[in-house]
Amino acid sequence: MTTTRHENDVFDRELPVLLSNPANHDKYALIHGDAVDSVWPTLDEALQQGYDRFELEPFLIRHIVEHEESRYFPHGVSSCQ
Repeated sequence: MTTTRHENDVFDRELPVLLSNPANHDKYALIHGDAVDSVWPTLDEALQQGYDRFELEPFLIRHIVEHEESRYFPHGVSSCQ
């Protein structure tokens, strides 16, 4: 299993617990390894903390909402000229 898939599984497992606390709603979970490391008010703060804490180690940030909006990032697409 890839790291990203593993950390997504961790988030999916922990989402009901995160949502049970109203203070977490609409915030961002920083996931590293087998656990949700912390919760941040903004995506930028979560991203900065991920880099500060884990440097080059993989980590994942997910939005704490009941139904997360899907986002797709195509790869292998050449840049606009």
